[in-house]
Amino acid sequence: MKLSLLKEHFIHLEKHLMTNGHKVFNEYLADDFVEVTITDFTIKMLTTDVVLATYRTFVHHNSKYALRSSI
Repeated sequence: MKLSLLKEHFIHLEKHLMTNGHKVFNEYLADDFVEVTITDFTIKMLTTDVVLATYRTFVHHNSKYALRSSI
């Protein structure tokens, strides 16, 4: 899958989750949910079936930033 298509797919999934209404969204949340904003999201293909995602998070309840990554 092309990198641009993969990135579009991730963004589509996030938008779908965020626009399905408050009730549906709450069904996905744990009781100890913490609101986090994600910015600077990028992905890099490491192999044909492995992606490195990097992004910056902001935790609202304590106003802390962090750089994160996921393979």
